[in-house]
Amino acid sequence: LDRAGAVLGVAGEVTVGDPTRAVTLRGEDAAEVRTGVVANLAVTVTRHDEAPLHGLIGTDIVQDQPVEGAALVDAHGAVIGVTTGVGDTDVVRAVPIDLARIVAADIIATGAPDHPWLGIEGGDLDTTVAADWGVRGGAELASVLEDSPAAAAGLRTDDVVTQVGDHEIASMGDLVTALRHLDPGDEVRIGYLRAGEHHWCRA
Repeated sequence: LDRAGAVLGVAGEVTVGDPTRAVTLRGEDAAEVRTGVVANLAVTVTRHDEAPLHGLIGTDIVQDQPVEGAALVDAHGAVIGVTTGVGDTDVVRAVPIDLARIVAADIIATGAPDHPWLGIEGGDLDTTVAADWGVRGGAELASVLEDSPAAAAGLRTDDVVTQVGDHEIASMGDLVTALRHLDPGDEVRIGYLRAGEHHWCRA
């Protein structure tokens, strides 16, 4: 029989609690399979001297050692993520397959990932503030760089981004993930809160 390639799933359809498996090739024709569930859809991992990784899929699967590039699959065997060993935990985390496909296409086309740049830094909106403002969450801007697309659009420090195009933003991971689905030069409508009041801009 011919060997078939892996079936790629859709990470956007994954929900917390879904069963999942981490499939690691330890040697030729020697696969190790560990089972668990999806525990988080917006894990952020801080890296030394590098930008954080946002929007990772978190699981409750524990491996003896971190594994880079293994397959995270759903209950039907479709690949929903590519595992990363970044971070200080043995719990399996994975880059969503939707994002991995975009990065792979960029590398094939240009030799490197080609992400759009907004020119902001920030973190997740405090849950108490989110409840007070009646929103599920958001990406709170800690800084907006001068002469950046964000500054040109009118965004300021302490603004909270809650929507990018059709994507609801409940965390900084959501914001980074939504931007990565755009191409450099694209214009997108951004919804944000300023002192609790909702506004729109285009960047």
